[in-house]
Amino acid sequence: MTKKPETVKEDDLRTKLIEEGELSHEAIEKFLILDKEITRCYGFADAALPIDIFKPHKSKIKHLVDAAEYFTNSVDKYHEGAKDDVIYELWDWFEDYYFKDFSKSYNYLGSWEYNIGYYTGAVEYKYAHKFSELPFEYVCKSFNLNEDPFASNPLAEFFGPFDNYFYERGVNVHFDYHRMRHYYDTISGKNDIDLSDEYQLDMLKQYNSLPKKVNKAINIFKDPSDNDQET
Repeated sequence: MTKKPETVKEDDLRTKLIEEGELSHEAIEKFLILDKEITRCYGFADAALPIDIFKPHKSKIKHLVDAAEYFTNSVDKYHEGAKDDVIYELWDWFEDYYFKDFSKSYNYLGSWEYNIGYYTGAVEYKYAHKFSELPFEYVCKSFNLNEDPFASNPLAEFFGPFDNYFYERGVNVHFDYHRMRHYYDTISGKNDIDLSDEYQLDMLKQYNSLPKKVNKAINIFKDPSDNDQET
C-alpha cells in the first residue's frame, strides 16, 4: 500500500519537531498522528447541524442541572461519531514517554494545545455554540416549554438554564433574548407580523431555510393552502 504524501502542514510540523530535538523519531510520528486526529475531530464538530446533535426532549428543563445533563448527554452521544479513541491512546502513550528535558514531561502536549484539557474544552465550546444556533421553531416544537399562560416568555426560560450552565463552565456563548421574546410574542399572537420589521424578517428567513422535516409540522407563517400541496 502506497503511503499518502504529507500535506504542507504535516511537512512543516515534522520539520519543526525535528529542529526542536525533543522527540524521538517514533514520538514525532505519533505526534503527527495526534495532530491529524485532533484536527479531524474538530472538523467533525464544526460540520455538525444543531438539530442533529440536540434531539427532541420530553422532560422539562428548568434548572442548571437539567441543562447540564441534557447538554452533556447529547454531546457525548453525538461526538461518539468522531471516533476519537486514537487521541486518548496517544495521550496514554505520551504520559509514559521519557523526554530529554524532564521539565517538559509535565505539559509538553499542553504547550501545543494538544492535551486533554485543550481538546475537551475546544469540543465543548464548539457544541455550546451549536446549541445557541438551534432554530427557535425547532425548540418550540421539540422541547417541553413552560405552558403557563402567565409565563413571561417560555422560549427565553428554556435557554436561560443553558446560558447559566455555559457561564459556570466558562464558555462564552451569546443568547439573543430580545430576539427570542420578539419571536415568541409573534407566534403566540401577541405581535402582528410586520414585514418591515427586521426581526420578523429574520424569523421568516430562518423558518424558510429549515429542512422540511423540521418546519413541515410548524407551518406558522405559511398560507394554509400550501399544506394541501405537500404530501
